[in-house]
Amino acid sequence: MGKVLTPDLVLVRSKSERLSTVKNLNLWGNDLSDISILREMQNVEVLSLSVNKIASLREFAQCAKLTELYLRKNEVVDLTEVRYLKPLASLRVLWLCDNPCAEHSLYRYYVIQNLPQLTKLDNNDISFEERALANKEIITDSQILEGLHIQRRPSVTEPPAISASPVPAAMRQSPSFDSRERPASSEVARRSSRESAEMERVAEDVMSSASRNSRPPAGNASSSHRNDNILCAIFALIKELDDQGMEVLKREIDKRMGVKSSR
Repeated sequence: MGKVLTPDLVLVRSKSERLSTVKNLNLWGNDLSDISILREMQNVEVLSLSVNKIASLREFAQCAKLTELYLRKNEVVDLTEVRYLKPLASLRVLWLCDNPCAEHSLYRYYVIQNLPQLTKLDNNDISFEERALANKEIITDSQILEGLHIQRRPSVTEPPAISASPVPAAMRQSPSFDSRERPASSEVARRSSRESAEMERVAEDVMSSASRNSRPPAGNASSSHRNDNILCAIFALIKELDDQGMEVLKREIDKRMGVKSSR
């Protein structure tokens, strides 16, 4: 059983005075399952709630101004839950990978079809071609529910498995049905490399600035040496973070730098 997201936790982490003023909230890895408090956060724009125990998307329907929603590694099983996000006209980025629902063979097509406002789903931008293919034939909720004996999605290097759920005829007949679900492995590698390099560069710039601004007075050699060791460790760990992890790290650094500069 997970934990309840409380008003106090929200206000402390967002450094806000009222729930109605919260714009950005990061509660990654807090073992949360009850997020009903979101009904009182109608002005929130960015929510990072990955690595929790959230099983339903119902509560997000009240967050009318939401633009980015990060829910990687939660417990959403029913893919039709994404229909709760249909009213969110401003939603552009959605991360649902590593949830059971993302293992459905029609995952990307169903999400793109029901949330046409999205420009990015998980780590991939939604291309014009993918959107056109997703809208070629309506995917019904019954097709999704019939496929709840979820089949493991093949990796980029594995041959595509035969779908366990009914596949719309237009998609089944298209020779590019499997290939359009994800870019070729070489393209994925190039894109991942470019994005990771860019995020590392941004993080290094921010951390370098933080190091300069927090450098101790001359003569305090032990403190300076300790800071250098910490920075080296951080740079080493950055290489292990994925893109979302980098984004979360950058937001936390920006938040702390903003607090220091306002003092």
